[in-house]
Amino acid sequence: MFGKKANSWFGSSEKAPFETTAVGRAWLPQQKKTELRTTTIEKQVIRISKENLKEYISLRETENLTKKWLYQINLFLTDYLKYCDFEISKNQTIQYLNSIRSIYHQTTYRKRILQIRKFLQDNNIDWLDKIKIVPMPVYRPQRVTDSDIKACLAYFEGNKFELQARAVISLRYTGLRPTEIYRLTEKEIDFSTNRIDVKTSKTGQPRTVFFNNEVREAMIKYIQNKPKRLRYLFGEVHCRRMFTKAPLQIKMLRKWFFQEWNRRNGNYLIGELIGGHSIRGNVTLGHYTAFSLEEMQKEYNRVFN
Repeated sequence: MFGKKANSWFGSSEKAPFETTAVGRAWLPQQKKTELRTTTIEKQVIRISKENLKEYISLRETENLTKKWLYQINLFLTDYLKYCDFEISKNQTIQYLNSIRSIYHQTTYRKRILQIRKFLQDNNIDWLDKIKIVPMPVYRPQRVTDSDIKACLAYFEGNKFELQARAVISLRYTGLRPTEIYRLTEKEIDFSTNRIDVKTSKTGQPRTVFFNNEVREAMIKYIQNKPKRLRYLFGEVHCRRMFTKAPLQIKMLRKWFFQEWNRRNGNYLIGELIGGHSIRGNVTLGHYTAFSLEEMQKEYNRVFN
């Protein structure tokens, strides 16, 4: 997409002494056409500018990705391009991937490879198939029970942020992601209907989640006693620091929600919708399921009230 083509041969009626291909490919004598197919692929180099990268990220914005994920993609590609000195080649790419393989967890490493491959595909790189995608690691989720929740509540007893911590822990009943908790504002909470409007999520789609009386009481008590000038109810930096040594991290609250939902025989499809899971690849959710908010909340109340 962004690579520049080398100039074609201009001159007399004589045949050009060399053939040209993409920028950075070797100029090879015409008589070595068989060698040309392999050597040019191996030596293909595409120069990328910062403007090219900016344009690519702008195009990715049309995919309705979240700002945080776009920011991550930009970081992945910038790190890769700086390593290659903004000149994409097969050898440099392999060297880069080898250099980060031992640094990152397999899941993060896989995410970087996927984004680099998409970028290379957008630039019509011939050796793209040489960059293999590593398999997903075997993942066994941690079991989170009521005993873990009680231990976490006990940890914050007497703490100056106890009310805020209790409010955060109560949000386990909502299925909110940590990032959604960090961005939660008072305006998004409707205490008259026991609903929270999530305006942006990991999938880029807004959704509505529900809460029970335990959440209601904890949230009201915290809001009544919180500092007045807070942009968000649970700022990310502050909450991360607050839960650093706690028995449970905030991300584990969402695990509790799904595990407890299943333990209490909650409707699987409604649980997926409340949790905001992607419906891509799920035919039932994507094409046939049409629960109303009232139906979803009725099932939620059956499970958690």
